[in-house]
This record gives sequence, structure tokens and C-alpha cells, in this order.
Amino acid sequence: MSEEIIKQEFLKNAKRFLYPLLQLKKEYIKEGFKWLITAFNNIIHIFFLERVVSALELSSSEGFYNILQIYITYIICFEVIYFAIRKWWWMNTLPFTAVNIYKIYLKWYIEMNNNKTELLGTWKLVGILTQGSRTWANLLSDGIEQALNIVVSIWFALYMIGRVDIRYSLVFILFIILFFYIIRWINLRLWEFRSRRYEMRNKRLRNVVKIIMSKMEILQAWKINSEMDILWGNSREISEVSRDMATYRGFMKRMVPFILTLMILSAFFYMWWSVLSGDMSIGVLVWLTGTLIIMQNTITSALSFYVTFTKEFINVEKLWTFFDETPQIQGYEEGITFEHKKWKIELQDVSY
Repeated sequence: MSEEIIKQEFLKNAKRFLYPLLQLKKEYIKEGFKWLITAFNNIIHIFFLERVVSALELSSSEGFYNILQIYITYIICFEVIYFAIRKWWWMNTLPFTAVNIYKIYLKWYIEMNNNKTELLGTWKLVGILTQGSRTWANLLSDGIEQALNIVVSIWFALYMIGRVDIRYSLVFILFIILFFYIIRWINLRLWEFRSRRYEMRNKRLRNVVKIIMSKMEILQAWKINSEMDILWGNSREISEVSRDMATYRGFMKRMVPFILTLMILSAFFYMWWSVLSGDMSIGVLVWLTGTLIIMQNTITSALSFYVTFTKEFINVEKLWTFFDETPQIQGYEEGITFEHKKWKIELQDVSY
């Protein structure tokens, strides 16, 4: 599969995945506001910390106590506002998203060919619809949180680092660009492997269904061992692809944070040296350290979410695949519209 095809497939699925945002704009604006104030809360803590340390450096007890009182007041107000938002404002997002997905796919299901849907089984269909809608809603909500955290953290880090030296901000931007292209390259490889593994899993499932549906034929022809060999071959192919995926996923999950940690440690050593040489104050050291820690935690959390996303997204893919591949009832939109009339039943052109 070429990189261009993978990119087109990715963009198509991304548009489909984000569809509930268009249907529930008001709810997701509330959701975004909740995560936005949470992201800015960490930044505000750094600003208060900067003021407190500056007051200590100036040996200003009055300034220290004033800042401390404002800081405590802010913490109390934030917790009250956050509790109110969680309890009365944004909690409709997840259930409304699930209902919206049910509305789309249940209407789709009603118009499906019954011969195909009955082969799957009621409880299997319920599981696909329930798990798919729940996973879809949760991943969409968590994705908004991670996106807002990254945007706010990058903006804040650029601002704070630029206060020390604008050249450091340029280096930071170059690092972010390099980091983006590394993740993009890994994601394209993983997307290719996921597509192959998904096809292989469907192939194995078809073989299992074939065995179940052809029980007597297999029994009479003594073909059970050969059928098991086919399943074993399917599983071996899936294992090989999963191993390749684990290599890329492991690099992204462990090596990227490791490289990030080395860069942050290098920055720490530089800042410590600057403090010892008198080129940087303790206050600047404190708020720069807080800034770098927030940035590191944000990137690490985003990578962890991405790994979780790729594992759980299979539930959404199962939902899409079933409804995409199951045909609709032929002639559903044709014919005379049925009008219900109580106690008026007529049989016309009926023969035995």
C-alpha cells in the first residue's frame, strides 16, 4: 500500500471519526472549555510560583503573603468552578455522542438485509454497536483533551522560553517540527501494519465461520487437521505483523520520551550552570523548570493516549466495517408508501 493511499485512507477515517463534533457542536464546545481551563490551570500555577519565588528573593514578606493569599483564593475558586462544570454543564457530551451514533447506525440497521444480519447474531450485533459507540465517544473526548493540552503547553513553553532568550524559542520550534515528522512517519508505518493485521483477523474469522458452518462436511472428509493448520497459519501471520507494530510502537512509547528526557536534562544542566555563574536567578530557574516539566508531561501523556487509541480503535473499526459491508434491503425506497388503517386489511392477488 503506497504512502499516498495510506494518507487518503487516514484522512477519510479522521473525517468520519470527527463527524459527531459537527452534530453536537454545543456539547463539545462545553467539553473543550472544561479541558481548556484545566490546561491553563497548570500554567497559572507556574505564574504564581514565579511571583512567590521573586518575593522570596527580594526578602519581601508582605509581597510573599499577598501573593500567597491570592494563590489560595484562586485554588479554591478554580475547584468550585471545576466541580460545577463537571456536575451541571458538560456531562451530557458522552451520552449525547453515544445516542447520536445509535441514531445513525440503528436507522442504517433497520434498512439492512436481514439474511446478512441474522447470520451475525443479535448479541454479537449489540456488542459491536455498544462497544463501538462507547469507544468512539470516549476516544473523541480524550482526543480533544490531549489536543488542547498540547496546543496550550507549546504556546506557554514558547512564551516562557522566549522571555529568557528568543534563540531558545527557535530551537524549541525546530524540535517540535522534528518531533512532529517523527511521529507522522511512525504513524504512517503503524497505519499500514494495522490495516494488514485487520485484514488478516477478518480472514481468520471467516475461516472460523467456515468451520462452524461446514461442520458435517469437515467431519465426513476428515479435514479438521487441515483446517486447524490454516487457522494456525493465519495466527502466525497476525503475530508477525503485531511484532513489527510493537517495534514502531515501542520506539514511539519509550524512545521518544527518553530522547525528550535527555533534552530536558541538558536544559536543566545549562540552567543550573547559569545560576551558579550568576547569569540566571533562582526565580527564572524555578519557573523554567516548571515549564519544561509541564511540556514533558503533556507530550508523554499524548503518546500514551495515542498508543491506547490505536488499541481501542478496533472497536470503532468493527462498527464501521460491519455497516459498510452489510448490504441494504433491495427496493426499500421503491413501491407505494404503507399507510396504516385500523381494521382495514385487504388481500389482493394472493395464491397458494
